[in-house]
Amino acid sequence: MIPSMETTLLGHEVRRARTALGLTFAQVSARTGIATSTLHSIEVGEIKYPTERVLRPLADALEPETSYRDLALKVYGLEPALA
Repeated sequence: MIPSMETTLLGHEVRRARTALGLTFAQVSARTGIATSTLHSIEVGEIKYPTERVLRPLADALEPETSYRDLALKVYGLEPALA
């Protein structure tokens, strides 16, 4: 599925990974501590630039379908700095 104009590359990737893992918003929320409304807002493109505090746990919850690097590239178009 190609992202629509309303979604973002990040939102599309999060939805793709979440559904591939068979997870609901509630399950991802329980794994990450991120509100279901925030997760929905990311998927539909209302939140285009989430903070690292949101992006890292989200990536962890969606592994192995995606990674922090994959999500960061979708948000910023750059590779994350190596720690």
